[in-house]
Amino acid sequence: MKLVKSYNTKSGSPIYYVDGNAYPIKDKLKELGFRWFRPRKIWWISESKAPSVSSQLQQLGIDTSILGDSPADTPAQQEPVEEEQKTEQDYPELTDKTSSDSYDRHYRNVPKERYLRYPAKRNIYQTEIDVNFKDTTIPLKVVMDRWFVKVSKGGRYVTRRKIPRYYYNVYYDDEFIIRIKQNAPDEWGRYNEDKLAYEIPELVNKYINETETFQKILNHVIDYSQRDPEFHNILKEWEDQTTVRVGEVFNFLEDKGVRIPTITIDHPTYSGSYYVVPKMYTYILQPSLYFEPFVKHPLAPRSNTVYSGDIPSNIKTLSEFNTFLQQEVDRNKEEIEEKYVKYLESFPFTEEEEEEKRGEMQEVVDMINSNYNIDFFKNQLEELGYIRPSKKAPRMQDGFIPRESIKWVIESKKIVDDVYKSFRDPKSFYATIAYWLHRKVRNISSWTDMMLNDAIMQWQRLAERYGHKIDLDELYKYFDTISSELYKKLYGQEPKDRWKDFEDFYGGYRTQQDVPVTPQDKATSIEQFAQFVQNIGGDYNIAKDDPRRAYRQLALQYHPDKNPDNIEESKNIMQQLNEAYGKLPLDIRRATNWYSKFIFSYKR
Repeated sequence: MKLVKSYNTKSGSPIYYVDGNAYPIKDKLKELGFRWFRPRKIWWISESKAPSVSSQLQQLGIDTSILGDSPADTPAQQEPVEEEQKTEQDYPELTDKTSSDSYDRHYRNVPKERYLRYPAKRNIYQTEIDVNFKDTTIPLKVVMDRWFVKVSKGGRYVTRRKIPRYYYNVYYDDEFIIRIKQNAPDEWGRYNEDKLAYEIPELVNKYINETETFQKILNHVIDYSQRDPEFHNILKEWEDQTTVRVGEVFNFLEDKGVRIPTITIDHPTYSGSYYVVPKMYTYILQPSLYFEPFVKHPLAPRSNTVYSGDIPSNIKTLSEFNTFLQQEVDRNKEEIEEKYVKYLESFPFTEEEEEEKRGEMQEVVDMINSNYNIDFFKNQLEELGYIRPSKKAPRMQDGFIPRESIKWVIESKKIVDDVYKSFRDPKSFYATIAYWLHRKVRNISSWTDMMLNDAIMQWQRLAERYGHKIDLDELYKYFDTISSELYKKLYGQEPKDRWKDFEDFYGGYRTQQDVPVTPQDKATSIEQFAQFVQNIGGDYNIAKDDPRRAYRQLALQYHPDKNPDNIEESKNIMQQLNEAYGKLPLDIRRATNWYSKFIFSYKR
């Protein structure tokens, strides 16, 4: 242990602190006037008080030579101090110390540099190193980031000003595998950052020896390097199929020579052999498999995972992998079979079920925009248990209750459960109407209810699988009309919607876009806008990836209120900016909330 000079982060006055493991002597230090600083985990004392306790510190085994004392004969004071004696020239300038990358989305929530007192910045230095692990040399790339430290204070996170945190992101074969964190040894400007960059190889090798997770990752790296190149390329291409439908994954694997495993189900209704398609997701070099059921049936819904597991890293060839897949399915047959049967039960699989459900779907589709018999729908909802007469309805003297005097109750739980669970059934048509009625009773705008909108779209997709093409706008209007008329029938008054209709709530943006925009026209308009942004000094890439963000940035920069000295020029630029932005499709300019984004992404 030794005494080191530093500065108080708040007052800037010089202090001394104990460098080393001071836990065994913390009580003695407290008696001598030292104070504990939790963020940096140090015991410190002011510069004026340090000389008066020098002799006591030497008795505790602390090197106080920095105070001008002669070194005491203790092992701690005989430690070499070569690193402390190095000059700035011993460490050439390695890191980028320029301003922050303010345009980077990753830094959107970083405090301003004037608050931090240092530039928070990614990729300030990168290097390639070779590490030795189990008699194998592994090439790694390390990218160094300068970040900011957050500490908990009063139940919330606050920034530790002046003291950066460094992230060392380790990559193998351009794939991220692990991150090493290290706080700066002192305030910004009072330590040599290039020295930290210079010591990266030593830091990574030390981390390997101390971190079990890093050792597991390196074991995977060694195993992967020994894989057959053809099999390795298949796994690489397979990663891109993560979000693809199971049928497309099936075709991809067949083309690559992967044998799709099968399972034989013993069931009175669903007996037979079925495919179990594996989909892959990779996280930190560890590929995981998600097995999904696959049946070539026109009414089959999106499948769900029936089993998941990892690909052992010792599998080196495609033939070994094919054997592993089938063995994995056979080993977990009971679990997979149970979930597979539930999947087959979720849609009309047999010919009899299919014929019955097609008839039910045809029946409800024929009602859209033709059946406005509110008594019919009221009876249907009552029969299905979505509405019921109140048990507290007053009885007449003769025991008869006129139907018009009944107070109706909405069975909220049953409606919500059915909307969640029965969207694969044609008769979920009635559950959706009941849910919309439920929202009107609760005086909640149906246009802002995500579950309701999702239920309507799910039902439309279901109708499409049965071969019916239904316009989504017409479906919304029909459901809204029926639920509103039901409300008036049951409660004798108009529903209390806060917005009259969809166009009122969203400013009528859907009715303004008269001409359909093709993907090619959309790409052309975005390209033209990005070129204009670049011409007036904006960022081309941001304008192309996120036009609304680019527009907001430039509007703040060139607004006349922000430029009182050049009002006319600012007005001219703003006029041109608005004209260029106005040529973009409305779905880009006005998709300002989750619902409109949801609608447009669905239609695309």
